[in-house]
Amino acid sequence: RRPTGTALRRGQAVWFDVGAVVDGYWCDIARVCTLGEPEERLARLYAAVLAGEEAALEQARPGMTGRELFDLTVAAVRDAGIPHYRRSHVGHGIGVEVYDRVLIRPDSTDELREGTVVNIETPYYEYGFGCVHVEDPFVVGPAGNRLLTTLDRGLLIAP
Repeated sequence: RRPTGTALRRGQAVWFDVGAVVDGYWCDIARVCTLGEPEERLARLYAAVLAGEEAALEQARPGMTGRELFDLTVAAVRDAGIPHYRRSHVGHGIGVEVYDRVLIRPDSTDELREGTVVNIETPYYEYGFGCVHVEDPFVVGPAGNRLLTTLDRGLLIAP
């Protein structure tokens, strides 16, 4: 999006979703930042989508289907505070293409394999409110997964 002259207000959120190609491989991350302390509702909604991403990072395992990972991720967001949360997908494989197999959708029978790089994302959009979104790639491992980003995944607050 092109910059504008619109000034940010204290507590206002800025959402960014950024992709890049490094040495022929795609990456994609998303975060929300606020100027000063966020409004309570924004912080609560962000915490819920972060809980969904964290559930996926902790529970994804080789042999799990995209549908299974979708179900547990969406359930975690709902349980953490957005009971009406709905998505057609919450992630995808990422690598030489921005959308590789495995698709993290309710109808996906694709299986996660050891070494699969999954880009997990749990955005929540609402008209009149905007968006809260966290997104990160991770590598699926047999005894735990490895996050590929180092940027803090919490709601970023600028003083």
